[in-house]
Amino acid sequence: IGFPRWQLGETRPHVLRGSLKRSHQLLKELAKRKGGQFFVVPVDPVALNLPDYFQVVGDPLDIGTVEKALEAGFYSYDYGGVPGNERLAYDVDLVFANAVLYNPPGNIVSDSAAELRAYASEQFAKIFAEESAEGAPAGWMCGRQLVMDDYRFLDAKGRVVLPQLLLQRGTEGALVEGNLQPTVSAPGAPAAGANGAHAIRVSGLHFSVVDGKDGAEVQVWARSVAADAWVLLHKPSADWAGHAAGWLYNQAVCEVAKRYAAENPHNLQYDKMLRTLVKSTCPKAIPPAGEDRVKKALAESAEYLAVCLEHVAQAESSKQSQRENSKLAKRLLEEAEKDRASDAFAKLGVAGGKGTPAGKDAVSVCSALCAAVSEVELGATRAAYEAAQQELKAM
Repeated sequence: IGFPRWQLGETRPHVLRGSLKRSHQLLKELAKRKGGQFFVVPVDPVALNLPDYFQVVGDPLDIGTVEKALEAGFYSYDYGGVPGNERLAYDVDLVFANAVLYNPPGNIVSDSAAELRAYASEQFAKIFAEESAEGAPAGWMCGRQLVMDDYRFLDAKGRVVLPQLLLQRGTEGALVEGNLQPTVSAPGAPAAGANGAHAIRVSGLHFSVVDGKDGAEVQVWARSVAADAWVLLHKPSADWAGHAAGWLYNQAVCEVAKRYAAENPHNLQYDKMLRTLVKSTCPKAIPPAGEDRVKKALAESAEYLAVCLEHVAQAESSKQSQRENSKLAKRLLEEAEKDRASDAFAKLGVAGGKGTPAGKDAVSVCSALCAAVSEVELGATRAAYEAAQQELKAM
């Protein structure tokens, strides 16, 4: 239901009165009650190893984020005829509903969420009854999810940053610029309009795979530095779309490859992974074209995916699984270097081809250069990956 100024790091004093003041006290109480510690900060699917979290939970929210919004005046106005206090009550309920949805029954988080949800509902009913006696208007409740359309990434100086550089250099100092708009999730709620162009400083990216009509598609989530919250990046801007299309497909390939590695920790085969990627990411393509597209994506993203597999290997307790991940990462890099060397040789246009003395020398030079470039990119990607992990852990 709109995008508050506090989300962009701008704060302003706000005095809470009436039901909002009592609701503010309730939020603090919820955080202190048994199990409340699970809901005071945004869920971090990277740190908690929950790769499917954003696929299951479409509208993530937490008590801390709701409290910041309340203190900044986000719930102090009506939107579309919906009183602010009811928007607040719905968002609090959404926090616990998400936990019940994602976690199985009997889980401590799910059980705590159910208990706190019931308590919050009871307390909000009392707050509304008190305000109703004071003559406050009635209405329905609605929630929201933060979504950005027409997005593109910029550096600290406002220059456009190409997608592949985000993976090599990390998100330090990066901005994502676009139109922020809410998505109404309550049944029967009126649609909300776009909230205008904003730029958000990014502290991390998260990718999740969903099944699309043409195969697996990747969703990109950016984490706001100021608000410590995730924003779904929906559609790239026109001037960034050409770069983003290939980047998003490559990310989909990488995410499916990581899922394959996680599901087959003791038997990782490059050829089997290749078939899985073709089937998942381009099921409608003619077989040779589909395999070529996947190989191209793997070659362009080899260092990134290799680093991801290295970290998977480090997290595995099984020595066999560690060896399998390391072996697959090595094979990815070798295949990428071969493809790059072949492309570089083709661009040289050496007369007589690879069989001639000049051709053999050119092949050696291309292979050496591609190996050196790959090593540099691998080091940069490792550093960026480590930096991103440290940033997320520090939040």
